[in-house]
Amino acid sequence: MRPFHIRCFIFLISLLTVCSASAQDTLLSFKTSGGFTGYGYELNPGIRYRVTYFAGDFSFPFGNKKKKNFLSWYLEPQLNLVSTGRTDIEFGTNIGLRYFIRIGKNSWFYPMIGSGPHFITAELERQATGFIFSDNFGLGIFKKIKSKNSILLNLQLRYRHISNASFKKPNSGIDNINLILGLSKMRL
Repeated sequence: MRPFHIRCFIFLISLLTVCSASAQDTLLSFKTSGGFTGYGYELNPGIRYRVTYFAGDFSFPFGNKKKKNFLSWYLEPQLNLVSTGRTDIEFGTNIGLRYFIRIGKNSWFYPMIGSGPHFITAELERQATGFIFSDNFGLGIFKKIKSKNSILLNLQLRYRHISNASFKKPNSGIDNINLILGLSKMRL
């Protein structure tokens, strides 16, 4: 790894640690707060870009929180390991929208869409190293697994496209299909 990447990595770890340590005080206004891990498999022929996700997952509803169905925004700070034949990293954050649809007493289905800035260290023929955008479309389910504390299991299937909006060449982009599993706490 180059010194710049090491500095970025240390900065991100420090930021995630500070955010996690103060989560009880600063995230009380979020509808859900938690984290997830997952795996992404590339869809582009001839390249290898397999992602292992480590991310926070925070959401907050718009409008009336007591409705059966509701729109919510989400925030996902991420630090991901990438296998390209060697080990690389990517980090950044996604922000977007989820529409929660209650499908049972303790279950919510949601479609989601989002985007956000990221930084990748992978050197690929089809995508430049450095600043990129991560665009996401997915479907997920929150299922309450512990009623007393409102602990939710979060299962997601997500399509992701990363590219840099032609700021730097090459910019063919990378597509992944992702399976994500997480835990969150819901405040009803």
